[in-house]
Amino acid sequence: MCSIYFFFFLVLFMIEMIVKLLGLGLKGYSAEPFNLFDFIVANLSFVESCVIIIFKRAMIQFSALRI
Repeated sequence: MCSIYFFFFLVLFMIEMIVKLLGLGLKGYSAEPFNLFDFIVANLSFVESCVIIIFKRAMIQFSALRI
């Protein structure tokens, strides 16, 4: 599932995206299609990891109610 490597690379790509956005500006960043692809992939991965964490906590709480 979600390993430490997944989170490491997710944080790495998010930092890269933020640095590029700050350096190139929104117009310069969005001018290159590969940057837009990186933006979409990084944000979808972030949303995916948030959903996994939320549902994992919800399942733990739900399983505690079954006991």
